[in-house]
Amino acid sequence: MRPWAIAEGFRPIIVKEAVGDPVPGVVAWNLFDMDSKFGDVEPLETCPPTRGWMGTPYDGYGDCA
Repeated sequence: MRPWAIAEGFRPIIVKEAVGDPVPGVVAWNLFDMDSKFGDVEPLETCPPTRGWMGTPYDGYGDCA
């Protein structure tokens, strides 16, 4: 997540499948925490495929937020 997005009033989309940790309970807690404070946690299939860095079309590589 880019901190300036929140500072500018945007609510970032956090792709659920893109968050990982070796400990499964930590992932669940982090997703809950991010969803309640910083952005919207969404499954990959509901995320718009054309969103990319700074509004450019997403090509499948790099940042999606």
